Amino acid sequence: MAQTQKTKAALMEECAELKQRLAALEEKDRFIRCAYDLARIGVWEYDVSADRTSCSDGTYKIFEYKPEQTNLNPGAFLDRVHPDDRERVQAFLGDAAGKKNATGEIDYRLRLPSGAEPVVHSNINFTYDENGNLINMLGTTQDVTEAKRAEEFLRRSEENFRSLMMNNPVAIAVTNRDGQCMTANPAMVKIFGYDDEEDFKRVPVYLHYHDIEDRKQLYAALERDGMVRDFPVTAKRKDGTLYYGALTSVYIKTKSGGYEMLTMFVDITERKRHEAELKQTIEFLNEAQTMAHMGSFDWDLVTNVITGSDEAYRIFGYNKDELTVTYPVFLDSVHTNDKDCVVKSLESAILNKKSFDMEYRIIRTDGEERTIHGRGAVAYGHEDKPVRMYGTVQDITERKRLDAELLRAQKLETIGGLAGGIAHDFNNLLLGIIGNVSLAKNFVRPDDKVFSFLNNIEKTAMRTKDLTRQLLTFSKGGEPIREAAPVNQLVKDCAALVLRGSNIECKYDFPEDLHNVDIDEGQISQVFNNIILNARHAMLGNGGRVINITARNVRLAETNGVPLRDGDYVRITVKDSGPGIAPNIIHKIFDPFFTTQERASGLGLAISYSIIKKHGGHVCVESREGRGASFDVYLPAVTVANAGRAIQSVVETGPAGSGKVLVMDDEEVVRDVSGEMLKLLGYDADFATDGGQAVEMYRKAWDAGAPYAAVIMDLSVPGAMGGKDAIGKLLEIDPGVKTIVSSGYSKDPIMSDFKKYGFTDVIAKPYRVSEFSRIVKGVITGKS
Repeated sequence: MAQTQKTKAALMEECAELKQRLAALEEKDRFIRCAYDLARIGVWEYDVSADRTSCSDGTYKIFEYKPEQTNLNPGAFLDRVHPDDRERVQAFLGDAAGKKNATGEIDYRLRLPSGAEPVVHSNINFTYDENGNLINMLGTTQDVTEAKRAEEFLRRSEENFRSLMMNNPVAIAVTNRDGQCMTANPAMVKIFGYDDEEDFKRVPVYLHYHDIEDRKQLYAALERDGMVRDFPVTAKRKDGTLYYGALTSVYIKTKSGGYEMLTMFVDITERKRHEAELKQTIEFLNEAQTMAHMGSFDWDLVTNVITGSDEAYRIFGYNKDELTVTYPVFLDSVHTNDKDCVVKSLESAILNKKSFDMEYRIIRTDGEERTIHGRGAVAYGHEDKPVRMYGTVQDITERKRLDAELLRAQKLETIGGLAGGIAHDFNNLLLGIIGNVSLAKNFVRPDDKVFSFLNNIEKTAMRTKDLTRQLLTFSKGGEPIREAAPVNQLVKDCAALVLRGSNIECKYDFPEDLHNVDIDEGQISQVFNNIILNARHAMLGNGGRVINITARNVRLAETNGVPLRDGDYVRITVKDSGPGIAPNIIHKIFDPFFTTQERASGLGLAISYSIIKKHGGHVCVESREGRGASFDVYLPAVTVANAGRAIQSVVETGPAGSGKVLVMDDEEVVRDVSGEMLKLLGYDADFATDGGQAVEMYRKAWDAGAPYAAVIMDLSVPGAMGGKDAIGKLLEIDPGVKTIVSSGYSKDPIMSDFKKYGFTDVIAKPYRVSEFSRIVKGVITGKS
């Protein structure tokens, strides 16, 4: 009984253990089934001798067999095989059976009732008996459609990449991390000048760099960022020539888990050349804008921000690194008196689709006033709304000043024509007075009361001569007779004369090495007399008590902004401490007859302007209200003093002259006075009314063997030949002819450079007997 109970207990224990093992097997079976299901694998076995097939659930799913299909044979299997692959599968099975293969595997397609055509992979184990007959087939079938699809996609991707790389016009190469080229497309091979890909791959990559530092920096950037775009390098071709390139490189991961470098290379040599040309063009444009004082601007009407070229910023005095220029900032720079006009013009251009074109004044950030010519056009965007205005700004301050200078010169030329005509006629008439008075004094005793009256008349007439001299400074005649002279003492003498009796102090600043100037001292004295007198009048009653006069040697060029030829000049500056000159009249002060003084003629500064211009110099003024006025006088400098032409002021005495003198003048009074003077001096006189008559008379006398001792000719004869044309014909007759040119006014510089034109000497009308005697005797005796 005990034995029976023990046996039951043992059996129960064994049953429990078997249940545990069965549960474990079932868990393993479930795990395997899940694994097969996830991997889409079906297991099957075909008993050849029994013609019976057993399949897993996975096989039913793959082949879409129905659950009731329990006895599946090879025929049912082949029905599921794609018709295009069926023959190949049958051949595979027959080959395995014939060659007694133990295992085999094959990929093929199915055509299922659902219409799907999956790709499957079968592994088959073949079993044979002792006679070599196939008795069993055990296999697995896996749905590998997705894997095949991915494999095909990868293959096509690789082919596409290869095709894209090889046919790409951009140079592409793949290199390993050791610097060896793995593959390169034809564009890369060509750009470096190699024969083919293999030829290119044989050369280490680092040899393609002209500067090895380029490669080091490239690899450092790749290690840091993993990718580099448009990295500039200087590359070297196979033949050693250099060119510029831009690299874009990136690390790519390989199948083996390593990294390779994909590089695209672009030849930018032409781009570099174009960039250099563009840079040069921009530099030329900036230089042109600087030379023309013209800048460009772009006003964004949406943001109200104005951007401009460097010259535009310079014109307004803006610092573009420190200031964002907006429309309000621009308006703050516009002169108060011009602001409303500028605003209205800009608004009209924007609203009425007109161009902007006007002149206006600005006050720069340094306080300087400049005149601007602005031009602009408006661009419109969506719904015809204005979006921007673009255009140019040009600093025309200097041009406006030069225009004023030209206008002033034209005014002076107009007045000069009138003044010259008056001076010509007046001097001829004045010669009749001075000449006759001078003659009359020779017939009256010095102690006679009549002599005193005649002397007073002569002095008064000579002062009238100074008046005509002033008139002649307006004309193209009256050229200065210049000599090299120091200017410092001349200026001091003028100041002492003008300021005598006033409480105005004059301070001087003259350097010791101040150059001499090429001047007519009398005319330049007149200039400084007028300027200093103008300063004195400005300072009377206005608290000013000091005039500062300085002089400096200056070298002028076109860039100095002074309208004079390049060269050495002396600049004399006369600065007063008066109230200054109002901006609305400063441009008129050199105009003839313009004055703010009640008793002034308005000719002083105009005459000064004309004198300085004839000396090849320039005079200009700067002034700010309340800060006085400053006159700058530029005169041509000479470093070596010229001897000058000594003119004797003492009448030579001696025996009376002899011989005949020919006088040519269209004015009867001049012929009469000159004839009487010649008679008084012991000469015989013949007369001609124009140059043609004088030439004929001289030829007859020359042919007769009785030539004239001298010829006195008026330079200009209205409507007939004057002395300028007659001198050439006289020299043809007698190369040694002695001639004196005489005029009260001339449009030619002959009076100041008479020898250049063939004359022996010169005498200006009106003249006295003493001057006339000295000149005539000097010419005839050869001592002129």
